[in-house]
Amino acid sequence: MANKNTKVKKILSIVLGIVVGIIFALPYFLFREQIQSMATIGYIGLFVSCLISNLSILLPTSSTIIIVAVALTLNPWICIIVGGLGTAFGEQASYLCGLVGHSGFEKDTSEKKQIAIRWFDKNPFFAVFLFAFIPLPVFDIIGIIAGIKKMKWWKYTIAAVLGKVLKFLFVVVALFYVLPFLLDKLPWGLGKTLNDILEQLLANAK
Repeated sequence: MANKNTKVKKILSIVLGIVVGIIFALPYFLFREQIQSMATIGYIGLFVSCLISNLSILLPTSSTIIIVAVALTLNPWICIIVGGLGTAFGEQASYLCGLVGHSGFEKDTSEKKQIAIRWFDKNPFFAVFLFAFIPLPVFDIIGIIAGIKKMKWWKYTIAAVLGKVLKFLFVVVALFYVLPFLLDKLPWGLGKTLNDILEQLLANAK
């Protein structure tokens, strides 16, 4: 029964993370022209949306959805940097959680925690960078560990920003440039058809 409840909670948390991402992304779809005419407001909104959506501890979030939505509306390269900064600063919550109090975390003997600790002990800066880059809801664990082990705040923040920015760069390049190229290489005209559909979807989104 306990395992079933745990699975249900995990599923609900994933759904919640996706819903949060969509909610924060909606303004960039619904008010695209207004945001384009006020680009500065759009970038500030992106920063705040990514920050807020990443304040949750040990729950999945969908900043990537927000970044993709905004990249369709505003300059994608600026979106990558602004979104990376907002996401990294939102992740300060897990760092502060480990810094202030961690009694509950110490009782956790999960495999994810043990892996994170091993990586952190080897190279704290690289561990934070790597977990920030990995597109999985595991960064909070390394953030809490960084707080517990009193990693310098500026080192933690720089590593988190670099990891998040690189992740969003990878996603945007893959979606907007690599995927259309790969689709175009598919045989029997299938790639061209799918590529045309993708271009149409992106054009409509813009």
